[in-house]
Amino acid sequence: MAEHIARRTAPVAATAATAAALVLGAVPADVGATEEYEHCIIEVIGIEETGEFITAPPQCFASLADSLRAQGVDVPASRTELTLDEVIEEDLLATASFTLAVHYNFANLTGASLSVTGADCGGGYLNLDASWIDRITSTYNACTNVTFYDGYDKTGGSESTGWGSQNLAGLNNAANSVAYGS
Repeated sequence: MAEHIARRTAPVAATAATAAALVLGAVPADVGATEEYEHCIIEVIGIEETGEFITAPPQCFASLADSLRAQGVDVPASRTELTLDEVIEEDLLATASFTLAVHYNFANLTGASLSVTGADCGGGYLNLDASWIDRITSTYNACTNVTFYDGYDKTGGSESTGWGSQNLAGLNNAANSVAYGS
């Protein structure tokens, strides 16, 4: 339980440093340098009795194309710039490890992204890391039901979204936890 609490309350700098260290040497050790790496992946590796996801430390990349390659998407090396609309149109996510959702900090699937990968949409939720609290504006969901909450542990007001891409309305830039279900 102490590890669970420590993981949620760790300082942002420590979280960013951990993420930087895990990008296979691609990210400089300087924590400030991680700001240019704005496309991150969080892999679900288990689930607690409460339903909260247990995750591996985030991996962050400079481009969406690099982030998708890390998820197992077959993106040609010649493609350095790529939008999620192109990914959807070309059905590139079919080659990925299972992506529950890709959340964006700007409307219409633009800006920095946070991809959540896992085994399936069987339920569970994620308390957002400090760097993503009150930041999600749009989402592309592979799960048929993704619910955003303005409190940790699925508390407070909520907004449910379905499969596909959507801009958030009531919880635009207000989510602290997200539940993934089918």
